Amino acid sequence: MTIFRKSLIAVAALGVFGCSHVNEAEREQEERAAAEQSQRRSQAGRTPTATAPRPRPDTAPARTAPPDSPLVQDSETRDADNTGINERDRKGTALTPLDQSNSAEDLRITAEIRKALMKDDSLSFNAKNVKVITRSGNVVLRGPVKTTLEKARIDAVARTVGGVLEVDDQLEVEPPKD
Repeated sequence: MTIFRKSLIAVAALGVFGCSHVNEAEREQEERAAAEQSQRRSQAGRTPTATAPRPRPDTAPARTAPPDSPLVQDSETRDADNTGINERDRKGTALTPLDQSNSAEDLRITAEIRKALMKDDSLSFNAKNVKVITRSGNVVLRGPVKTTLEKARIDAVARTVGGVLEVDDQLEVEPPKD
């Protein structure tokens, strides 16, 4: 026999052994799964309601408030209506995040303001997500905040960043909820 044939036989033999090892592992896994399924069936047969599926804890039925509940009334009277804000934003005079300058200096200013806002634990989620738009060193702040204190804090943060020439504070304080 030539060396080439001997090596082909050796490779084929290794492949067979490799496959048998994989097949054994797959067979053991299938046997375990079958045993678990058999065990579940035998346990289900012992319960009086074997045919009724048990509800899973993560799929608990949704709880709804009664129709006369104040929660239902609040949601009906407090529909979010930001139509006026959207109309204002569609006008060409109002800056949006799409108006952000792509100059390296303006991007740096915006990033530093955003980082400072995210680090400030005294700010609400809305306050941390205000729009920060920088063009030629001029910063525009827009969006809702919970309190006048948050508004003042965000304005102060923007003014402390190096390179800021002017801050146009257009932040809106949300009306207090009942």
